[in-house]
Amino acid sequence: MNVGNQHLVPHGHEHSEDLIKDPETVEWVDRYAERYRELVDPIWEQIISNPSSRRYRHGYRYKRMFRFQAQKQSAETPPATSAG
Repeated sequence: MNVGNQHLVPHGHEHSEDLIKDPETVEWVDRYAERYRELVDPIWEQIISNPSSRRYRHGYRYKRMFRFQAQKQSAETPPATSAG
């Protein structure tokens, strides 16, 4: 199931589904995203590797960016049961 169908994204433009259903468009978006990553990741790595940056990877603000992801993962993980 694709993300659009999974989350019931409403139609906004007559060709909006092309982003997830048209192979040529999907391929273009994937290439664009990869190129964007190539350009931005080195800059992002510099930022999060600098201890004086507010986005330092071991700092509170950086860890806080992923709090919803951590909450979702903990909600999806069943509680541990003890053998007994």
